[in-house]
Amino acid sequence: DAWFWQGWALTQYMHCFGIAPALGQGLAMPAFAALRCALALEPRHAFARLMLGTLQAFVIHAMGSFGALMGYGVRTDNAVERLCSALRIAPASPAVLYEAAQALLLLGEEHAPKAHTLLERAAQHSPRDACQWLWVEKARAAQTPDNTYSR
Repeated sequence: DAWFWQGWALTQYMHCFGIAPALGQGLAMPAFAALRCALALEPRHAFARLMLGTLQAFVIHAMGSFGALMGYGVRTDNAVERLCSALRIAPASPAVLYEAAQALLLLGEEHAPKAHTLLERAAQHSPRDACQWLWVEKARAAQTPDNTYSR
């Protein structure tokens, strides 16, 4: 899990700091490497797949499809596949549903219907603990019409 947590931390830092400045500082490659190592060690790690897809979506959103492909070898269909594979592994996780929906929204309007469906599923989830409750509440808040993308 150390590889996953390193990739997760770098991805979250990039999101908070700003994707474009973080890309300029070279933080994307270590994040990609850490998440790929986590998946090499545990191919069914849903959150590693989710974070890799989310990181790819961030890069595509910041650089555009062509820039992301040329600079990092990231393609929209690969990002969507990573997110979908995380959903297949953990279909009942409100965290996975919510984060996959947010990443899909970054990838463009054509993915919005699927993202809204995932947010609805997350919002209708019955939480089993306090952590799941937080994700369910985030999904419910994201469904309000005046809410924009925020973490």
